[in-house]
Amino acid sequence: MWWVLLLGLLQPVTILPGTPVTVTLTANAGPVDVHYLAAGDEIVTITARSRAGEPIDVTLELLRDATHLAFNDDHLTEQVDLALQDAALVDLSLDEAGTYTLRVNSFSGAQSGDVEVRLESRPQIGPCALPSQPVNLRANRVFSCWLDLKAGQVVTLTARDTSGSLDPLLALD
Repeated sequence: MWWVLLLGLLQPVTILPGTPVTVTLTANAGPVDVHYLAAGDEIVTITARSRAGEPIDVTLELLRDATHLAFNDDHLTEQVDLALQDAALVDLSLDEAGTYTLRVNSFSGAQSGDVEVRLESRPQIGPCALPSQPVNLRANRVFSCWLDLKAGQVVTLTARDTSGSLDPLLALD
């Protein structure tokens, strides 16, 4: 019976989009890894929120095999449901299908407690919202969407920067 229990404890933690998981950090025991099986060609936002009585300064890292892809400490996003010491990786493109590792830790490595990890996913290219679709672009990002058009249909496409700081480019592919 003990070996069955031990085997269950050794299973990796996995996460599904929209279903949060809670991991427990133990002081000086190192990070906790959460695995995500990506379909590829998707955009993900991952958050790690302290659920401990005394808030943990959470760090969040994304890896593919042994390759470091992204890291965050103190999210500095507009997500009002996160505390300042929580972590977030926002709008990351996962082009390749496969297993990704979300590595959760405390900044010092010396804090203990529960951390809730949440992952949201959406396709990289989805349908365009008609008749207009406001988009907030981040630096060095591209926005793509698809249109279902009929032969002979006439459409007008416009790209406009309301901030005056970008030079928009509109391309049909």
